[in-house]
Amino acid sequence: MEGAKAHKLIKPENNKVQISSKKDAGFYIFIAKLFLLDFETIELHGLGDAITTCVKVAESLSRYGYTAIQKIETLTLAPTAEEKGPRRGKKAKLIVTLKRSKDFPELIKKFKIDNAPANK
Repeated sequence: MEGAKAHKLIKPENNKVQISSKKDAGFYIFIAKLFLLDFETIELHGLGDAITTCVKVAESLSRYGYTAIQKIETLTLAPTAEEKGPRRGKKAKLIVTLKRSKDFPELIKKFKIDNAPANK
């Protein structure tokens, strides 16, 4: 099978989901559901431009009943001495803590995860 992607199992080590602006909200909603299978609460961390994606993920998960928003934190991070370059300004950070809802086990039954490689 040339060009076939290797399947990689996702097993989170902690409850923090680092959100980037490089991928869309749907990807992080999927990842957050996987994290919620292992943890009662998860934290979504968005830095700079990723804050918008972080808000979309938190809002979608709570709107569809998977989670309840427990806490929202905002921070302003100053650059460290090691950071050099043209973009050395302060950066905004958003941390949203989500708690698994009581309906989560029922809702997650519809969430299909196929870890087996496809036979082609």
